[in-house]
Amino acid sequence: YLGSRGQMGEGDVRLAPLLGLYMGYLHLGTVPVGLFLGFLIGAVVGVIAMAVGSAGRKTALPFGPFLAVGTVLAIFFGPEIVDLIWRV
Repeated sequence: YLGSRGQMGEGDVRLAPLLGLYMGYLHLGTVPVGLFLGFLIGAVVGVIAMAVGSAGRKTALPFGPFLAVGTVLAIFFGPEIVDLIWRV
């Protein structure tokens, strides 16, 4: 929370370490994949919301759902995603 200068909500700050611990318990390689996917999905949704006009640069979007989706994708498809990235 302090590192993000208040830009991340307290729920996001509490959820991120729990998801990271769970992914790390399953396989350490899923942690960066899950985090990357969460950021990527959040960025895509944010850009689409801005393009449609339903959000501006200062509009707050909850980050927890994007982290959760990134975690689920990393758990089920993590190795395939890493292979896809390394091929490019």
